[in-house]
Amino acid sequence: MHDIPVVFDSGCVVADSVRIALSPAMAAQERIAPCNKPGTSMPGHPNDAVNRTRKENEAAFESNVMGVMVIQGGVVMRSNQKLARMYGYTPEHVIGMDVGCFFLAMDYHAAQAGRPMNVIHPSRSFEGESYALRDDGTVIWTMAYVRPLDDPDSDSSICFVIDITESKRVELSLRRTRGNERHLQEKIRDLEYANAQLGENLHKLAETEQKMWYVAHHDPLTGLANRILLTDRLSHAIQVSRREQWGVAVMFIDLDGFKRINDTLGHDAGDRILSEVALRLRKAVRESDLVVRMSGDEFVILMEKVTHVKDARLVARKLLNSVKEPVEVSGQEIRPEASIGISHFPEHGGDNNTLLYHADIAMYHAKNNKSCDGIAVYDASMCVGRTVDEVDMKRRRRLD
Repeated sequence: MHDIPVVFDSGCVVADSVRIALSPAMAAQERIAPCNKPGTSMPGHPNDAVNRTRKENEAAFESNVMGVMVIQGGVVMRSNQKLARMYGYTPEHVIGMDVGCFFLAMDYHAAQAGRPMNVIHPSRSFEGESYALRDDGTVIWTMAYVRPLDDPDSDSSICFVIDITESKRVELSLRRTRGNERHLQEKIRDLEYANAQLGENLHKLAETEQKMWYVAHHDPLTGLANRILLTDRLSHAIQVSRREQWGVAVMFIDLDGFKRINDTLGHDAGDRILSEVALRLRKAVRESDLVVRMSGDEFVILMEKVTHVKDARLVARKLLNSVKEPVEVSGQEIRPEASIGISHFPEHGGDNNTLLYHADIAMYHAKNNKSCDGIAVYDASMCVGRTVDEVDMKRRRRLD
């Protein structure tokens, strides 16, 4: 990562020759879909290396000296304790807030009046100062660094925030005391110290950015890739496949009867099953294949360079055999079962949503037709004679 210049300027921030500002915060329109007790540590999990990496990155996220938040569509999707305390909130309160709440204005008096900046463009980096109001109404000065997480078409970014309130107070004090040389020198030393502290924080920013990327792209319970990373990888796979004449297989996997396990044995048992299934899925596919936890008990596997859909079906059979091996939970032996739907590029769709939706329809068909033996490849006949009924609409909304 390149060194980041720090400039104190009472005017507007300009990054990449573009005038940048942030928008007012209203109520958040969406929140992250809750996972099955995300972040629960699973004692006895066999994949120690994955757990260790996940815990180290989670610890880096929460213990970072800077405030950190993951933004999607202008809404805060995740925040560490440092950022929440910086603005006087709890992390639970921060999630779902418009990012504009934290960057109200480039002008002190505008900040006091609560006038917001314009929205930061999610595909461009942003660096600059701003004023905002804490929850108690006091003014806070911050230096923010926003970095897009994915490709230029993505609306996801990560933001690092440093509290520079004390530095700004010293700066303002210097302006008021220029007639007193001795006092001026003392304030200069204070400012130099504050800037040195800021420099140390910038150095730590460079060291931790990779860990923050991991946290933003992976599921905290299983360590699998999350939906943000799937979106990026699937788009890239489709582009490469068009150029190289490859095929891409998408498998939508849903555990059968998982709600009953949660209801009868509890969420800890459910987490144990999910973690074990995640491990088995990862071991059953190639290292280059992407295994994703979409939400709850739903998983997706992205396989590149799959010329024939029959090859994907063979892998799906291997996955089902691996998943149904017994797991001991709370003194009981549980045999998880799953249903798998498969779609294949290019014959079943040419974009992310179509391939995922058709794989989901195929999975739903496999779950409701015992003759499928748990696996179904998408076929247009699965939609013949059917309107988009309530079930299909619900599933489509989940994929959009």
